[in-house]
Order: sequence, then C-alpha cells, then structure tokens
Amino acid sequence: MSLSGTLLGKTLAVLLLIAVSAMSYLFVICPLTERIVTAFETIETRRILLGRLEQAIQSAGQAVPSADSSTREAELYLKGESEAVMAASLQTALRVAGEGQGGRVVSIRSLAAKQQTGLRLVGIEGRLNTSLAGLQKTLLALESARPIILVSALQISPDGNSETQTDGRSDQLSVRLEIYGVAASKGQEAVNVPLRQ
Repeated sequence: MSLSGTLLGKTLAVLLLIAVSAMSYLFVICPLTERIVTAFETIETRRILLGRLEQAIQSAGQAVPSADSSTREAELYLKGESEAVMAASLQTALRVAGEGQGGRVVSIRSLAAKQQTGLRLVGIEGRLNTSLAGLQKTLLALESARPIILVSALQISPDGNSETQTDGRSDQLSVRLEIYGVAASKGQEAVNVPLRQ
C-alpha cells in the first residue's frame, strides 16, 4: 500500500508541476512575448513613417528652390474673402480627392473656425464611402495638397450598405474625417510661417 501511495504521490507531484508550468507559460510568458512583438512592430512602423516624412520634407525643399519666399508662403494659405469661400475650397479638395480615388462623398458640412497657435483654421467634416486603398490615396492627396490641408480627425467603420465578399466581409469603408486649412490673414502680415529651405 505504501509503494502505491508514494507512486501516486509522485505522479500527482509531476502532474502538478506540469500544470503550474503550463499556467505560467499561458499567463506570463505568452502575454509578455506578445507585448514584445507588438512593441517591435510599432517601432518598425514608426521608423517607416519617419523615413517617409523625411523624404517628404526633402522633396518639398527641393521642389521649389527658385520660388520667391512670399509666393511659397501664399501657397500655404486658403484663398478667399470669407470663411465660407475657404470652406468651399476645402469641400472641393475633399470631393476631388475622395471621388478621384473611386470613393463616394456622402455628406460635407462646415465646422466652426478655430484659433490654434496664432493661426486661424477653417474646417469641414466629410463623410465618404471608399475602399482601404482609396482611403490611403485620398489621405495622401489631401495631405500633399497646396494649400496645406490638415486631417484633424478620422473615424473608420465597415460600410454596412455595400456588397459583401464571399467570406462575409465588405471591402467598402464608411469614413468620417475633419480637415482644416489655414486662413490667410489680411496681407498675411499677422502670421509669418517660416519654411525650411
């Protein structure tokens, strides 16, 4: 009886050791490994973005080397006599960028202008339906446009009204975004934004 009792005790001890090892693997090592992998992916994504931004800055500096400084500054501001006219130019830019990439602009509305770091920003909110590739191209077109257009907010959700693929997913997205442009002051004397050479 004692031989079977010690064998049973040893077997239970080994099973308990295996269970504790499996639990520590599942609840400690796996989450820690996942966090490390996620951190490395985030770092790599940010490195790629930083490289793209550095290239954009270099190409922007080389794009207009002979242009007069005041002419370049004037290209940065929205043109128009009133905020409504400036908002209309933003609406046109969003419509051209969104529909030019195969999307469909659903609605656009003007936002209240706001002051930020000495600049007056005129904005609109737009809703459009597009694919992921179309959204990427739309955002790139907006952010590389002249005058400068800033994407302030972006909300993306699956479009429930579009056709679904065979696996039940839809390739269309419903997108809500807020974009702003810098309003030019009278003669642009109140705001002087230096450009990198």
